[in-house]
Amino acid sequence: MNAPIVVAVIDSGWDRTLWSPNVREGIGLVDDDHPLAVRVSVDDHDRNGHGTKCSRLILEHAPNADLIPIRVFGGTLESSVEHICLALRLAKERGARVVSMSLATVSEDAKVPLYTACEDAARRGVLFVAAADRRTRLGYPAVFHDVIGVAAATLPEGTPFAFRANAPIECVARGAVTGSEWNHRRPEGSNSYAAARLTGMIAHWLEARPKSGLDEVREWIASATPSPFSPTPPATPSQAMAT
Repeated sequence: MNAPIVVAVIDSGWDRTLWSPNVREGIGLVDDDHPLAVRVSVDDHDRNGHGTKCSRLILEHAPNADLIPIRVFGGTLESSVEHICLALRLAKERGARVVSMSLATVSEDAKVPLYTACEDAARRGVLFVAAADRRTRLGYPAVFHDVIGVAAATLPEGTPFAFRANAPIECVARGAVTGSEWNHRRPEGSNSYAAARLTGMIAHWLEARPKSGLDEVREWIASATPSPFSPTPPATPSQAMAT
């Protein structure tokens, strides 16, 4: 039996009042007195629920995965490029095979450092899944070539995700969660949830194919996409924010 796929969840942490054998000791990077300052600690406790919900969605689709929460959000869903870049480095050091980022930024100042951090980890076999920005439907790091970018979409019954060749955000997935305030009142739901769902499905697929790389994952997503495919288009609506 293959070892569990390790998924680093760069988000708001994990609700430590909940117990799960799949959730490892995580990392806190937020100074709660100064939320945009970096402070490394063992405090990975979720202050707002976003990271916990995304983590549970990942485990819903990959129940054998091991999660490492890396907390870059405090009480609000705002962070900095310094937090995200450090989180990416720590995810790699902790042995993550997949990194889930239900966050995005449109700041051009963040482009180069985020790209460099992703590229460095990708060369060592780390796979990235990142949500599109909810306002522009683009955003960093989701548009990078070594990152699987995901946006929420209303999909046909039985189609959990789909690949869009040559699109800036290459994947769409179901982003709605019944009764959740994080759906942003949009019928297609949240990009955050779409990214978490696809992360879980990728982690589950990798269990039987642990040596597969980014190209193989993309080929699988494309092969599982119905043809012809036409998702229902969603409404278009300096810091990294949850999506």
